[in-house]
Amino acid sequence: MKRFKLLLLATLALMLASCGSVKNITMLQDMNPEEIYAAQAVPQAKIRKGDKLTIYVTCKNAALASPFNLVIGTQNVDESGSISDVPENTKGYVVDQNGDINFPVLGTLHIEGLTLEDLKVDIQNRIIEKNYIKDPIVLAEFVNFRITTIGSTGNTVHTITDGNVNIFEAVAMAGGLNSGAKYDDVWVIRTEGSERKVYSLNLLSKDCFDSPAYYLQQGDIVYAKPRKKDGREQLWQINSMVLSSLSSLSMAFYFISQLFMR
Repeated sequence: MKRFKLLLLATLALMLASCGSVKNITMLQDMNPEEIYAAQAVPQAKIRKGDKLTIYVTCKNAALASPFNLVIGTQNVDESGSISDVPENTKGYVVDQNGDINFPVLGTLHIEGLTLEDLKVDIQNRIIEKNYIKDPIVLAEFVNFRITTIGSTGNTVHTITDGNVNIFEAVAMAGGLNSGAKYDDVWVIRTEGSERKVYSLNLLSKDCFDSPAYYLQQGDIVYAKPRKKDGREQLWQINSMVLSSLSSLSMAFYFISQLFMR
């Protein structure tokens, strides 16, 4: 019985040792504390055809701003004449194939290629120039600016309302990379017009900050590739399976022996 207990303790010790052998991976390994590095300016997302936006105008006198807003009093009328409110997720402006939206009071606006900040300033200036409101405040957000993460981060889709997200934020939102991910070759798959391009980012190095894909764009796919297992890692997995089986058998024998000793 004493030998059996020693065998059980040894098996558990081996299992703990094998679990402890999993190494944490350090990202940005070539950066040092208190050292200063050059940083690129944060690019602002440009509005594209097919984008959906929410645009809201407000001012001190809310009644003056209400004609400019779809959200206030937006309703549907069906063939029978019944009136119903438009669901919140359907409200907004879709940029058509000409790059335009039809904005209340102001009419057709060409907004393709503008940033959200450009759009807000443009609408504010138009309202002021036509003497509709002296002090308008315009808020604008993306509705369908989405990025997708797949592979060793898990499969998730994220909506970014301000259009500003970098690769590390995307990975964090997806729950991080798992231990089987290839940290030095994370792909960003980007489609622009009729072309699709793959960027490879090495998250172990500061060089990833200089990649054109460090800041993500509308529709980008982040693919965390799984790394190939070498012989040592495969041997470790086999050892873990063997140890796990031995542990289960040891526990079973232990409980059986306890029953017979009573």
